[in-house]
Amino acid sequence: MVKKKLLVVMLAGAMMLGVGACGKEPDATPATTATTEAEEVFVDLAANGIYVSVPERWKTNPTDSTIFIDFTSPDPEGKLQIIAMHGGDGAEAKANTYNGETVKKTYGGTDFYAAIFAKPDGASYDMVVVTDFDDERVMTFHFEIPSYKADDYKALLDDKNITKMFGSYKGKPEEFQQAGEATEGGFTSSSGRLLKYSGNESEVEVPANVGGYDTVYIDDIFQDNTSIKKVTIPEGVERLSANTFCGCTNLEEVVLPKSLKFVGPNVFRDCPNLKDLTIPEGVEFIGTRCFDGSGVGTLICSGAEFDTEALQGTTFEKVVIGEGANLSADKICYTAKMVELELPKDCPTLGAQFADGATSLRKVILPENLTEIPESCFTGATLRDIDIPESVTKIGKDAVAADMVYLRNSQAEFGENGIWAYQIYLYNVYSPDQVSDTFLNINTSDKIFLPMDATMDEEAAFDSYLVSNGWSERTWIGTPVEFIDPNYNDYKQEDNFLVSYEGSETVIKVPYYGDTWDTNDQWNILYIKDNCFAGNTTVTEIYVGRCLEIGSNAFDGCTALKSLWLSSEWVDNTQNFKANAFAGVPEDITIHVPESWTEGELSKVKKAMFNAGLPQSATFETFSLR
Repeated sequence: MVKKKLLVVMLAGAMMLGVGACGKEPDATPATTATTEAEEVFVDLAANGIYVSVPERWKTNPTDSTIFIDFTSPDPEGKLQIIAMHGGDGAEAKANTYNGETVKKTYGGTDFYAAIFAKPDGASYDMVVVTDFDDERVMTFHFEIPSYKADDYKALLDDKNITKMFGSYKGKPEEFQQAGEATEGGFTSSSGRLLKYSGNESEVEVPANVGGYDTVYIDDIFQDNTSIKKVTIPEGVERLSANTFCGCTNLEEVVLPKSLKFVGPNVFRDCPNLKDLTIPEGVEFIGTRCFDGSGVGTLICSGAEFDTEALQGTTFEKVVIGEGANLSADKICYTAKMVELELPKDCPTLGAQFADGATSLRKVILPENLTEIPESCFTGATLRDIDIPESVTKIGKDAVAADMVYLRNSQAEFGENGIWAYQIYLYNVYSPDQVSDTFLNINTSDKIFLPMDATMDEEAAFDSYLVSNGWSERTWIGTPVEFIDPNYNDYKQEDNFLVSYEGSETVIKVPYYGDTWDTNDQWNILYIKDNCFAGNTTVTEIYVGRCLEIGSNAFDGCTALKSLWLSSEWVDNTQNFKANAFAGVPEDITIHVPESWTEGELSKVKKAMFNAGLPQSATFETFSLR
């Protein structure tokens, strides 16, 4: 059987994405090709007999029947669609049907007729350039440039890029295939676009070919189907249009092909039992409310362009977004129910209200090159902690809310209440001179931590700065995230006391909070209780961090312990090394202390630790985070 090519007859003009719940919205094909600013580099395109060359920097998406183009600065911003359609009495007659001014131009020996006409609003204009294709059809080039008037379009016809494009055009009618419709196995296809499914099986394999037409697009054929539990989409399918699986309340598994490029609005909406979905790497666009009310387990997305509210209301517990994703649209994760969100490392921009109202969100990993956290980005989220990278230079109003914030750039511009936090750790800040003029737009209800190796004098100076600006004293010396174990549930806590460690790691990094954190218990770990690590023969290194007391026999019998790290807080808390705290540790243990300590401070700490059972043969080494 000869496989027929897909033809989707499309009207020239802009198409909009709808947002209604499982409605019958029209959809749009996004531009997909990467762009470049190269002036003289052109790329040849072919789509069902349409051959044309356009500048490589223009975003292009050729389908089997239409070429979609977005062009931007230094050219005017706008859209172009190149479409073959029935032409009646030829190109000139077709151009005249637009009831506008018609201009004839010749490019490469071929005549083109440009119709320039006002839109219904009377304020904006379009231009359709028409040339003959065969005896029945014409080729149309439909330009939509919002800022252009009639004279602008006339000038555009002589632009070097446009003249080169029209000069390269060739139409090959013999490669153009007519549309057709067929029904097989309960599937109805119109030239490869599946329009209907009439079956009621629980497991469905979508056919790769229906009636000789390769399946390329799938419409809302499964919408509100409560019978299906598993659907397999074949290779070759490029597009899931609006509402494909919307309302499939018993759907548990969907297998998607590598060929998939476009996932429209509401495609997986209201599928509460859908488990562990992976969107293939080739998907370039994910539509609005695509997963609203859907998901169990993990959703892994490609590095696509995400539409407004694309992940709104999803119930997947974890969402991972691939490298290269465009997350600049507003409210992408609005009211999402996810607990953990992993963003791509190479995403400099997040849209406004990105995860506003995501009240279940506990953990987010921000992109390494993020430059701005916009207004209300994580408002309403219940983040346990967040590490804000050094690349962030602007934090908008009410942008971040978290129990613990690790801030790597205190010179950033902070909007009003840009950070709402219980506690904030400041990297590389040892003086008020090292924070921006807008730093005090943050809002923290408990503590501001200076680096682990800050001095007590530096702590006091920062407190003076806060008091002089109407704040109360709240400066402490803290622990950077690199010295903290993310597996806080392994640390059993009672009030401010670390009672025991029940993990299996050989390197222990005492966190700010233990296993009570998930109950919203705001007690910090400040003290290591008596016998806390006693008898642990596997741990080799412990970062004590900002704990203020080490209880009696806390490390008794830790025979493998070779390294212990302390913060500057111990200079004022030497009385809190309790009796026999270090009894039984190896003779060759190394104690790491801040380089900023004076000889007197170091001597004071040594004496207290030796009195608490530390072997006299222990080595003291200094470190610096400055």
